[in-house]
This record gives sequence, C-alpha cells and structure tokens, in this order.
Amino acid sequence: GYGFLAVTLINLAALLGLFLVPFTDKPYFPKVLTYFIGLAIGTLFSNAVLQLIPEVWREGESSQCF
Repeated sequence: GYGFLAVTLINLAALLGLFLVPFTDKPYFPKVLTYFIGLAIGTLFSNAVLQLIPEVWREGESSQCF
C-alpha cells in the first residue's frame, strides 16, 4: 500500500543525481550543487535532532543518575 509507494518515491528521488550528470558542464551547476548539498545537510541534521528529542524527554522524566 502506502509503504510501497513511499519506498518507490524515495528510491526514484535517489535517481535525481543521475539526471544531473548532463548539466555538470553548465555555468549554473555549482549553484545547483550547493543547493543540493545544503538540502542534504539540513535533512541529516533535522533527522538527527528529531530522533534525539524523545531521548532527551525520557532522560528528563528519569531522576536516576548512573
């Protein structure tokens, strides 16, 4: 169902780099590459932060020190 659709869309998005190969000689390519690098860094950072937020809340509820 929806899981298969989500996995398919994510994998198709991964092929976007393949479509960028013909544009590597264009003068605007460094700006496009900078945009995609920023998008990747932002995605990884937000994923890490959103995974750590529940850990911080769990630690706040516990008053035990190890």
